[in-house]
Amino acid sequence: MDSKFEPRQGLATANDDRFLRRWHETSVRNTAVTENVTVGDGIKWFPFTKGGEYRKWYGNNEFVLNWADGGSALRSFERSVIRNDHIYFRPHISWTSISISKPSFRLGNDRFVIGHRGPGIVDKRDCEEDLLGLLGFLNSKVSEELLKVTSQTVTFEVGHVAKLPVYSLGSFDGRIVRELVSLSKQDWDSFEISWDFDRNPLLVKNIEQATVIDSFKLRLNECERIIERMEGLEERVNRFFVPAYGLQDQVSYSVQPQQITLTANPNYRYPRGLGNTEQFHRVREDTFKELASYAIGCMMGRYSLDAPGLIYAQSGNDQFWEIYHEKHNQPLPPHPQNHSCNSCNSWLTFPPDADGIIPITDTDWFPDDAANRFFHFISVAWPKEHLEENLAFIAESLSPNRGESPRETIRRYIATGFFKHHLKMYKKRPIYWLFSSGKLRAFQCLVYLHRYNEGTLSRMRTEYVIPLQGKISARIEQLAGDILAATSTAHRKKLEKERGSLIKQQAELQTFDEKLRHYADMRISLDLDDGVKVNYGKFGDLLAEVDAITGKR
Repeated sequence: MDSKFEPRQGLATANDDRFLRRWHETSVRNTAVTENVTVGDGIKWFPFTKGGEYRKWYGNNEFVLNWADGGSALRSFERSVIRNDHIYFRPHISWTSISISKPSFRLGNDRFVIGHRGPGIVDKRDCEEDLLGLLGFLNSKVSEELLKVTSQTVTFEVGHVAKLPVYSLGSFDGRIVRELVSLSKQDWDSFEISWDFDRNPLLVKNIEQATVIDSFKLRLNECERIIERMEGLEERVNRFFVPAYGLQDQVSYSVQPQQITLTANPNYRYPRGLGNTEQFHRVREDTFKELASYAIGCMMGRYSLDAPGLIYAQSGNDQFWEIYHEKHNQPLPPHPQNHSCNSCNSWLTFPPDADGIIPITDTDWFPDDAANRFFHFISVAWPKEHLEENLAFIAESLSPNRGESPRETIRRYIATGFFKHHLKMYKKRPIYWLFSSGKLRAFQCLVYLHRYNEGTLSRMRTEYVIPLQGKISARIEQLAGDILAATSTAHRKKLEKERGSLIKQQAELQTFDEKLRHYADMRISLDLDDGVKVNYGKFGDLLAEVDAITGKR
């Protein structure tokens, strides 16, 4: 490789649980994931290159590293290895050093610490054009063929990459790679896992779209256009480098659909072997699960229909309303400590929840539960007159059971399927925590990690759990009378079944309430710097999927 480039291995923590977090676990207040934050701002967590899945051009930006005070904690930890810190916080190319497929290279900015398994290449003069040219070469079929020679295993170390002969960069058109990086970033940022996520892509251009179906079709067409454009650009990269290395008789210029590493590309996103029909079904299903996730985020105040990007991702619900107003360019409320979302109805399309506690139950016990809020979300995000049509299309995407109405399908998904999808999306480090009474799901609610505070459990109990016990008792009593008045055996058995189920749920809820009162009295506080894995384990079995998240399994 040309001497003006420095391929270097980076830092190895020797204890990732201690020094690394996924970026969404921490408070943005002390995390350098925005461009206006610099090393000298007293920030603790900085983006870290850790490799990741096969993805070219841009992305895999998921981890942050404790680099407070120039990495003082790491430097004092005897097992950590801090290599080549002169290449940290510089524009770079990174890649995954261990890959069961092919190597893939990505452009990174000057906010990153370079890692051991996500090595980096910098230009000694920090010349962006040279880096773009090098990135084009590294992601070309020429580099792929040459690396088969220099590395004959699944490991692509710095030495293997450094041995690649690099030339002809001076005549390469860097605008090709610049557009490839831009399109890849656009794709990465269209999903919540990105810290630069603005809003769900179905809502980006929905002003002219009367229905959810219209928005979905528009999204599909846009993805197809971007994928096709990426194929053409990557082929242009190959058409430059393949002849330059005299490999035109051995290497094809063409690019296969599955080689376009965009999350929006179903050929890349899903396992091989899916037919077109199944692929389309998966795309449709995932699209509306992601919409549901975004809607929950708007309910929690993490996102907003009226402003782009992260709205609130601090900690302890501290200054929630002040920050919420500031992000929307609205005057601060005179008494924010007593403020409520109802005060914002005049200027908000979809107000956030007052406390970041959202019930998700099988039965419509609460007017402000997640399902009812979702129905309202759809009614304001698209023209209200198409609400039932929109709900029907969404429900069809979520595998409805026979005989279910669209609202019942959506309610069932939120109650039983949402958290599973959330765990997968957030890599077992959830930000919406599922409090659950048990297997019978007598009571469940989501709590937004960043808005949890010492009073959250008490509020959960007084606002939801205790009132629900009264509602269930009243329903059991009503059913007793309905059973005596039933005029048919079939109807009587149906009512008896419902009453039996409610009696069991009542017992489960009473046990949950006793545990909840105990933990509420403890007034548990969280330190987001400890990460989800540690904090999630502080609540015993009040939470769902504890073993999977804390690692006890």
